Amino acid sequence: MASINIRCIPDNSYAIIGVVNNKRARFEIETKKNEENAEATKRNPINLVLVLDRSGSMASNNKLEFAKKAVISVLDLLHDDDVVHLVAYDDSVWNVFENACASTRQVLYSVVNGIKTGGSTFLSGGIEAGAKLFEKYVHPGYSKRMFVLSDGLANVGLQTKDEIMKAVTKYNENGIIIDSFGVGEDFDEAMMKGIAEAGRGQFFFLESAEVIVTLITKALQSVFDVCGTKAQLIIRGRNDAIVTKIWGHENIALGANLGDLHADNLRAILCDFTASATVPDGTEVEVLDYQLKYNRPDDVEGEPLIVSGQLSLTFVNDESFIQEIHPKVKILHTVQVAGEMDDRIAQLIDSNKRDDAIALITEQINLLRQVEHLDDERGMIAITTKRFITRPQITWIIFQFKKRYNSTTSSTKLTSSYFHHVSSLPFVYKTLSQSFDETAAKYPDHECYIFKSEQKRYTFKSLKYEVDSLAASLMELGFEKGDRFAVWLANTSENVAVAFAASKLGLIKVNINPAYVGRELEYCINKVGCKGLLLSPTVKIIESLSIFRRLVPELDQHSISRELSSKLLPTLKHVILTGKQSSISGLHSYNNLIEQGKKLSHTELNERQASINPDSPVAIYYTSVVGESERDDDVHSHYSYE
Repeated sequence: MASINIRCIPDNSYAIIGVVNNKRARFEIETKKNEENAEATKRNPINLVLVLDRSGSMASNNKLEFAKKAVISVLDLLHDDDVVHLVAYDDSVWNVFENACASTRQVLYSVVNGIKTGGSTFLSGGIEAGAKLFEKYVHPGYSKRMFVLSDGLANVGLQTKDEIMKAVTKYNENGIIIDSFGVGEDFDEAMMKGIAEAGRGQFFFLESAEVIVTLITKALQSVFDVCGTKAQLIIRGRNDAIVTKIWGHENIALGANLGDLHADNLRAILCDFTASATVPDGTEVEVLDYQLKYNRPDDVEGEPLIVSGQLSLTFVNDESFIQEIHPKVKILHTVQVAGEMDDRIAQLIDSNKRDDAIALITEQINLLRQVEHLDDERGMIAITTKRFITRPQITWIIFQFKKRYNSTTSSTKLTSSYFHHVSSLPFVYKTLSQSFDETAAKYPDHECYIFKSEQKRYTFKSLKYEVDSLAASLMELGFEKGDRFAVWLANTSENVAVAFAASKLGLIKVNINPAYVGRELEYCINKVGCKGLLLSPTVKIIESLSIFRRLVPELDQHSISRELSSKLLPTLKHVILTGKQSSISGLHSYNNLIEQGKKLSHTELNERQASINPDSPVAIYYTSVVGESERDDDVHSHYSYE
């Protein structure tokens, strides 16, 4: 499990005697995994209801296809013992499947893909039907979660944000956490954010096919890492102090309803209050009592656990004591004010008051810039600025703003990834491996990479030793110049090593997002005809090896002494697994290949490396755009990297 702590940071720890002081405090709730039993901790299975909008408005801009793709991504990422239900709605509600075990995902794929658009939008009916499924199928010990995927354009049943939020709040009081996913650029942002707020869940924007798997992974990660639920922060004034505002929460008496608490996370809440006292100079007075109440995920209906504390201020006569404001409080206040400005900007856009919206955006940017120098290690100002810039409903405004003030900016479209020309700083005409080897020879004992999560440190010399050993083993397996080698990894040491090894052999490294699963992985491998694949057993919550085994069941009967023969992935011949685990049937061990490569002669490797031209392709990156399910592949040469 995780430890949960709370601390209170006042804007200033002093107050003036004999007057009403307007004060502000930042509450930080920090959760940390207990490292001692982190390995042994097994997540609770999840009872998940998916509510899918299939109304007529979802037909435009491939919105329904995006949403169905998100549903399939959920099915791919769930563990086999998880339970999943799917509700689809237009002007009526349809329980597509109920109480399905995630292990039956292969059957469910075709059901999801068969869903078509219909009529009007009965959003509240879809959510209600989803809530009833939790009553119908009770799974003790399972986390209850609902994902609502919609453009939020309700026109049947409850139609206003306030009506739907009121209904969602009741479902949340019964222990259902509801996350919302806004689909398409024209979705009702206020509605979808309101659903997540009332459901004590999170809001996500499915802006394009590119981000779907990443956001679904993030959403499920938040479910799996829950260490406390039904969390509530209660704040009360003491000794004549009065709480006047809890930012982002309307009912001061009920405090801040926080929903789930996630492991290795920091939540910050801002509170305004007044404090006054007539006491001797330098007297410390308690002004706030606060309690954090929450339930353990496996005991949702039990007695809540409580973490409590008090805030004291020192009352003085000297006004110079209260001049300095704590930067963490100032940052959080700025973020909250910028958030409220977001709402006003959205209202101005809806009212077609473009100029007023642009003026308010300018004011918002200036406000954030005033505290930019105070930004903390969490980067709250940077994150807030990015969130503001990427809001779909103001993208048009930003475009017009840039057009108005940067009209002289011009760009030239290039048709190649690099060009030869006279320059004071020319490109270096070398392969990646040549540049790497020269640097390693010049600075052999200099540290070049640190992988903190793996507890690995590399000098150029030690990295070159691993790269050469890996390259020799890959050559021994029969990899030729021009072969495509897929890397389905996060940013790990193996990812770096194989990049340089591939460049030595003239292989083309195909970089595949580790969040791509199932059909996306199949598409990426087959599109360019990958001969090899490097993967890890898991990437965060993604069970990469299990997913790959479902895609290539032939692995169970395959021997690494011969090339793989797969029905779905016909070009794939060798699969390599990272990690410390012992040999697994059908898979080469990365560590074993390194050891074998140390014993091989590198003469042929050096000859191969010398034959590689800097203009040869070295890497392929997949990209996708809004409205397209397929991914384009961008090819880079050695020279274009220099």
